[in-house]
Amino acid sequence: METITIKVDNTANALFLQELLLKFQFVKAIETGKKNKVSLKERYKTLPIHWATAKPSIEDFTSIVTNRKLSLTEIREKAWKRNL
Repeated sequence: METITIKVDNTANALFLQELLLKFQFVKAIETGKKNKVSLKERYKTLPIHWATAKPSIEDFTSIVTNRKLSLTEIREKAWKRNL
């Protein structure tokens, strides 16, 4: 069995790398330098995600295509045509 030592710059990258390596079948064990485990809530704080503060409105998606306004009626008509 071979051993590889990898140093990373922060905890978030170390956790990401650890999760990635666990996906491979040939990885038998992973040992980290820190003995204290980071809780799941703490790991979520390091993610580069901005959670929504409110429910989206249909008006938020009306101009996904540049310079094109869609009405709610047009969206509904197209949706019904696809389901037939």
